Amino acid sequence: MFPNTVSVTQQQFLANCGSCASSPNPGTVTLPNLATSTNSPYNLTSPSMGIQLRPFGKVSSLVFTGNVLVRLDDGGLRSKPAPLAGVAYTF
Repeated sequence: MFPNTVSVTQQQFLANCGSCASSPNPGTVTLPNLATSTNSPYNLTSPSMGIQLRPFGKVSSLVFTGNVLVRLDDGGLRSKPAPLAGVAYTF
């Protein structure tokens, strides 16, 4: 089951005419309105690319890690590419 999503849509309303008589074509104004959609998918596409490196080969147990998370679409709230770096020691 997908969560509800909210979007901004344009909706027409009757314009304020003050003390006017009824008219067959009343004036309208278009304003933004919030609309909810049920059962809409909320997809994000964010690949992660990275590398692990042993600079001294099998002699050392030191491991360096680099990773970056990037976005491929405009879904949701996300930041610019998010880097990650790490150093690990294996034994």
